[in-house]
Amino acid sequence: MNRVLLLAGLAVLIVGGIALILRHDAATDFANEDLAQLVSLGALLIVIGGSALAGARSPGALARGFASAISWALIGVVLVVLYTFRNDLTLVADRVIGTLVPGHATVTAEGEVVLHRSIDGHFHIAAQANGGDIKMMVDTGATRTSLKSSDARRAGIDMNNLDYIVPVSTANGRAMMARATVDQLSFGGVTLRGLGVLVAPEGALDVSLLGNNALNRFSSMSISGDRLVLTP
Repeated sequence: MNRVLLLAGLAVLIVGGIALILRHDAATDFANEDLAQLVSLGALLIVIGGSALAGARSPGALARGFASAISWALIGVVLVVLYTFRNDLTLVADRVIGTLVPGHATVTAEGEVVLHRSIDGHFHIAAQANGGDIKMMVDTGATRTSLKSSDARRAGIDMNNLDYIVPVSTANGRAMMARATVDQLSFGGVTLRGLGVLVAPEGALDVSLLGNNALNRFSSMSISGDRLVLTP
């Protein structure tokens, strides 16, 4: 009997969870939080009501039933709390991942690309240049996007046909760089096409830089605390 009640309560929670997922973005007068509470209450009433009926027939069954009911009540409370604070928990999860995995970008429902500040204080991006995986750092002080030599090779740029004639100041001192074009630079679900870049000679750059000629492709950029938001 108790097993049947537990399965019935679990079924109510599963069906209710599916309903919440399907209704997540629906505009209705009945709030999703109310539905979550109703589902949890329904599962609890099934267990309590069934346990009371079982207790009338079998000594000790009522006590076991109420113990099961308490367990289901705790599960219901946890589910309601998790659902109510789902947006806050998502932000926390993204922040943790952004700290532990430099370059991890998240995309909001509105299509915004969100970067999280790494422990070194900078915003890093895991990107693909012409299909080649590269790691970049956002540099709002750089006029042009710059690739270190190894990343330029991953992007398929012909290193033998470059003219290093552009003087640039870098963290490692003055350097002469070469102009090139990246057909596709992708990150966070966004692809920038025909992006002009500067290619640094070997050892001139420690990390490739995402400069303003790329950032200006977005309609807006904002920094709030440890979050950088790019709006396509």
